[in-house]
Amino acid sequence: MAQFDPRFRRLLSISLDLATGHRTRAVRNMRRALADRSVRTADVAEAVLHLALLCGVPTCLDGLERLHLVTGRISLRRDTSSHRRGAAAFREIYGSQARAVLNRLRALDPFLERWVVKDVYGTVFSRDGLPLRDRAVFTGIILALQGLSRQSASHIRGALRLGTTPKEFVHWIEVAERRTGVRLTTARKDLARFAR
Repeated sequence: MAQFDPRFRRLLSISLDLATGHRTRAVRNMRRALADRSVRTADVAEAVLHLALLCGVPTCLDGLERLHLVTGRISLRRDTSSHRRGAAAFREIYGSQARAVLNRLRALDPFLERWVVKDVYGTVFSRDGLPLRDRAVFTGIILALQGLSRQSASHIRGALRLGTTPKEFVHWIEVAERRTGVRLTTARKDLARFAR
């Protein structure tokens, strides 16, 4: 992700609109982004698909239906779930905390560890189409917007671990705050803590 990348800005804005229920604005944003060629249909589809993890399948399906109305098609890559790819993506996001997070999931229920690695990270996070770094930024911001500060903090730290600079992340937080009208104070504090 180039610093202040216009493609990423468009994808984040569309995702934020869908995540906050501003569907008409999301459609306008999709149309503008596709018309000015700052994104491709496949880029938008991949960002909307990622929302299934963060906002639920209904929000994802609604966004994909709206994209279909705008373009007449959807271009989803047919990646298959992979425990190995999921484990690699999970380790990249969580770094040295990966084992502790997996232990915490297993303590809740042994099924959760495998499900998160294979299905969440192996099916969605490790898909081609959006770099893992971009997915970590999207995830950190949208989780912060939802008030899920513990989960957001993990992805903020993961985005930094993947090379997002603190300056970039602040910029994307500011974009989200302007777009949604919600101040992401906890995300800013977590970012400052991890950027030291």
